[in-house]
Amino acid sequence: LRFLALTPSHSKEMRQNEIQALNIGNKLGIAPGCVFSDRDAVLMVMPFIQGHPLHHPDDHQLSQLGIMVRKLHNYSDSYPTRYSLKDRISQHHQTGIKSGVAYPTGFEQEVQNVLNKSSSRSLVPSHGDLNPSNILIDDPSR
Repeated sequence: LRFLALTPSHSKEMRQNEIQALNIGNKLGIAPGCVFSDRDAVLMVMPFIQGHPLHHPDDHQLSQLGIMVRKLHNYSDSYPTRYSLKDRISQHHQTGIKSGVAYPTGFEQEVQNVLNKSSSRSLVPSHGDLNPSNILIDDPSR
């Protein structure tokens, strides 16, 4: 059972996308599916997984993580997106500028080069917050 916060930075649309992304992960065999979600996208129920966060991965676990990320990046059906990659780069860059981040020499020009470059490569799903606490290792022996 997971309660999803609805705030200005976590809108209903964002939470509905999160539920849809979870189901895509389930379809790919890399995440549990959403068993239930309410129409307001505030509540989500998914199967329980006996496991632990990936804080000290061994070589096998890192290899498995690489396989899962590859499956995600090879996904070709439609999936939820809120912003294009260029929009996200621009937003993060502007946020850094407003908060006083000291970017290295030449960084501004590199950001502009990326934003001005056309891309023939289609977007692929990504986790968006890939950190050890968000990766649960299924460990039935624990």
